[in-house]
Amino acid sequence: MRLWLISISLVLVSVHSGYAQTAAADTSGLAEFERELDADTVEKPYFEPTFKPTFGLGIGNFTFFGDVGNDYKGFHSLVSRIGYELKVNHSLTDYLDLGFYVIFGKLSANERDSVRNLNFESQIRTGGAILQYNFSHLLAIDHDVEPYIFAGFESFEFLSKTDLYDKFGNRYYYWSDGSIRNVDESSPNAENSILIQRDYTYESDLREQNLDGFGKYRERSWAIPVGVGVQFKIGKRMNFKVGTSMHFTFTDLVDNVTEESVGDRQGNAKNDRFLYSSFSLNYDLVGPDKSKKKEDPIIREEDDGDYYVMDLTDLDKDGVRDFKDNCLNTPEGVKVDVKGCPLDKDN
Repeated sequence: MRLWLISISLVLVSVHSGYAQTAAADTSGLAEFERELDADTVEKPYFEPTFKPTFGLGIGNFTFFGDVGNDYKGFHSLVSRIGYELKVNHSLTDYLDLGFYVIFGKLSANERDSVRNLNFESQIRTGGAILQYNFSHLLAIDHDVEPYIFAGFESFEFLSKTDLYDKFGNRYYYWSDGSIRNVDESSPNAENSILIQRDYTYESDLREQNLDGFGKYRERSWAIPVGVGVQFKIGKRMNFKVGTSMHFTFTDLVDNVTEESVGDRQGNAKNDRFLYSSFSLNYDLVGPDKSKKKEDPIIREEDDGDYYVMDLTDLDKDGVRDFKDNCLNTPEGVKVDVKGCPLDKDN
């Protein structure tokens, strides 16, 4: 009797263990199938790198607007000196970029009339940050031309010099007849003067000349750049930009002429400013193409014919197609009912 009870117990334990293993296998198979199904039918969330830099190199020209040249009245505003720029942009959104840049080059202006004859050239360096708005969310997804506007804040340094002497050391004297000579027109030796020409070599430091008693003023200031431009896409990661920006400085000493200057050197109360017009090539190192629309993490619309393939799929090969198989991943060789579950004749 005791032996019979022990046998019954062992059989029950074996049946229970087998059922548990079968249930676990079914559960594991279902989980695996769901993972495969998710991988095949659900779009992964769009991933954006934390930092997506776009590097750019550009060349352009500076135009000075200040007291010397009287804000370029009577002159073409784009006739000036060459400048160079290096910049790094990072996309905050599809339509807003944060940019950092450095620009260096030369500013200059020459004024020649019957009242005064002034000239200067300034070696400048500027660097700062801008916010750029590119209207991208208002344009078609596959647009290749993109206008933009920007504004920012920058540090500005300058070293200004003037051309007072020719290459032989003769000082320039401007006569009323429009000529340049080596002697002042009012000098007793004026009749012995000789004609000379400017060599356009800016050799004399304006601050050290101290023509108006300004002393050793700081040759640095702050400025606010405001600009517009257009970007042309020439590849998946390459674009070409053309733009112009006005830089409003916080100083009136770039040309060494202010409203406090003496005599015919006196200027106005406006701060100096300059225009920088340029074009640049920009390369996106790691960022995705902005023209590619982000896909929401939802089930994709499958191509025609995929549903037919899914209807015929039988992963566990038990003869019951997966779309109506209630017991997925049935072990091979096990007989199943019409629902795909193992037969249980003794219930």
